[in-house]
Amino acid sequence: MQDTLELPFMDDFSVYTVYPDPARWSDRDVFINQTYGVDPPTLGVATLDAINDEGTLYPDAQKFPFPADKLTSRPINLDYQPEAKIFLSFFYQPMGLGDDPEPDDSLCLDFFAPLQSEWKTVWHIPGDSLQRDTAPDFRPVILPVQDTSFLHKGFRFRFRNYASISSDQSDPGRVGNCDQWNIDYVYLDKNRFIGDTVMHDVAIATPMQSVLKTYEAMPWHHFRKTYLTEMGSFLPVTYRNNDTIIRNVTRQFEITDLSTGQIVHAYTGGAVNVGPLVTETYNSPLIYTFNSPAPDSVVFKVRSYLITDNFDPKINDTVTYYQVFKDYFAYDDGSAEAGYGLSGNGMRRAAAAVRFHSYKTDTLQAIRIYFNESYQQANKVTFNLAVWSDNQGTPGDILYEKTSQSPVFQDSLNCFTTYTFDSAVVIPEGDFYVGWIQNSDMFLNVGFDRNRNHRDKNQVYVSGQWFPSSIDGSIMIRPVTGLRLLADIHSRRTIFKNWNIYPQPADDYLYIDSKHEIIRHPAYLIYDLTGRMILRQEELTHAIPVSTLHNGLYLLIISQDNKPVYRTRFVVAH
Repeated sequence: MQDTLELPFMDDFSVYTVYPDPARWSDRDVFINQTYGVDPPTLGVATLDAINDEGTLYPDAQKFPFPADKLTSRPINLDYQPEAKIFLSFFYQPMGLGDDPEPDDSLCLDFFAPLQSEWKTVWHIPGDSLQRDTAPDFRPVILPVQDTSFLHKGFRFRFRNYASISSDQSDPGRVGNCDQWNIDYVYLDKNRFIGDTVMHDVAIATPMQSVLKTYEAMPWHHFRKTYLTEMGSFLPVTYRNNDTIIRNVTRQFEITDLSTGQIVHAYTGGAVNVGPLVTETYNSPLIYTFNSPAPDSVVFKVRSYLITDNFDPKINDTVTYYQVFKDYFAYDDGSAEAGYGLSGNGMRRAAAAVRFHSYKTDTLQAIRIYFNESYQQANKVTFNLAVWSDNQGTPGDILYEKTSQSPVFQDSLNCFTTYTFDSAVVIPEGDFYVGWIQNSDMFLNVGFDRNRNHRDKNQVYVSGQWFPSSIDGSIMIRPVTGLRLLADIHSRRTIFKNWNIYPQPADDYLYIDSKHEIIRHPAYLIYDLTGRMILRQEELTHAIPVSTLHNGLYLLIISQDNKPVYRTRFVVAH
């Protein structure tokens, strides 16, 4: 890594995500993302707020302005004369999709004088008090770097912000990350002038989204049941001509199966002329459905890139989306721009539920939730995790409830916590709901994705009745499907590995194809996932009656001379 950088210095935050590029920046406080900015000049922004690089509020957070994030450049060689006309430019936006800074908050820019070893503030802007639906455009700033105290090898610059947590602490669970500022297209170079804020650049402007009609992610075996029902018809890409002249742009697309490394679909969207300072979205027709030899899970890399003039910067002409098919359903994109919860008098025993659709009979083994950390962890109160059946478009009977859970805060940004079930829950084909039941009036501050609007899937239970949610966005909660066995069962060895147990799920009988293996003094035992023995039979037949068992996940153990020789899991669904 270079000790001292040479001009030009440029970063539009379109390549690195989560943390700043260490080749350009010396710290990692700010959040590099593609989700907080509203109509940024290019894909990706650096967001300064009230939390550190681990997603935790700064220790000195208070209702009065306190120093929060910093974004500091690596040393740069500015051993030039003032005649070199060195300028630093950038774009900034208060709030974006986050929280609007208070009037006493601020965004500052400092320059470092190497010989004096001193930071000097050269620009600052007070916080804007704005309505969420009137977030301002990105604003350009350009500043000269002509003071001779800065024109030396070892020059640095840094952005920093002052934030303040809410002074209304009637519900401390709501008090969390806040006061966002977004920065884009930082550019330092010589031979510039005060009006040089035009970027002669065609760039991807917004992130690519899921190609599926409903989900950001879903289990692979569910997608294979539905294919065209969930597959979207278009692959949209949004790009912006940041230049003052017409530019010609060719749109290219490709999809790669990461399980094989093969490009499975590639095509062009053709060329088009784009007017000056114009943002366009091209909805590319997608005549393709995801297919892969992968048996259980697969990830597809969906990539769109632009072909532009040779002089055009190439760092921001590509956008990539990873279409995930694993073991969970998700509506959110993994980034929490806000928090969701229920609070106030009468909210004890209130509930929030999110509707999902299962394309086959399956089992739930866990729920993943992302929690924002509140001031002094005020939202670390208990709640009950719940799964509901569907009752004509609203949550019906409780299929499963796990009591006395509490938020877990990860030492990283946007990391989910997995809450495993004590026993698996059978979900039939159709709608089901997952969520939580309140044990207090405290706002739980569950992550809320404001880029993906699935408000129609969210419902709240208040005063004995379910109501649709009124807030646009997606609650960051993900049901996990599949089968899970107790840890001690996993540790035991199976001798006869080639037997076949069917059907799955079973209704009246579970059939055993033993591949003609001979067992002396056979017996079979059936356990539920709490480890409780449900059935024991001292002789083995090829058809085991299971009609008396409740719907759920079970463990079958077949023994020889009282020693286990075969074990497997199976599902009963009547």
